[in-house]
Amino acid sequence: MVSRLLSLSVQATQIVVVIIKVIKGSLLYGTLLVMRTIRKIGNRLIHPVRRSELLTDNKGKGQRAIPVIVDGKVYRTGLAELERTELWLRQRIKAFGFNDIKQISYCSIRAKDRFFIDPY
Repeated sequence: MVSRLLSLSVQATQIVVVIIKVIKGSLLYGTLLVMRTIRKIGNRLIHPVRRSELLTDNKGKGQRAIPVIVDGKVYRTGLAELERTELWLRQRIKAFGFNDIKQISYCSIRAKDRFFIDPY
C-alpha cells in the first residue's frame, strides 16, 4: 500500500515538473511531455502521443457524424446538411443489404460517405 502511494506520488511529481517545463519552454513540446507522462502506468507506456494527434482540426465539413436515420425514420435535417436526397439514402441503404429504412435503428454519415448503421 505504501509503495503504491509512493509510486503515485512520484508520478504526480513528474507531472508537476513537466508542467513547469511547459511554462518555461515551448507549449507544444511541453504538452507532448505532459500527455506522455499522464499516460504512463508504472513504467509501462500505454500509447505514445504523436504530434499529429494534438494538431488535428475537426472543423472541416464531413468530420463529424451526421444522423440520417433515427428510430427507423429518415432524419431530413441531416440529409439537408449533407445536401443529399431521401432517394439517394434509400439506394445506399439497399446497397448495404437493407430492404427498408424501418430495419435500421440509427444511421449516420461522415466524411466521404462513410456510413455507420445500427440495425434493430
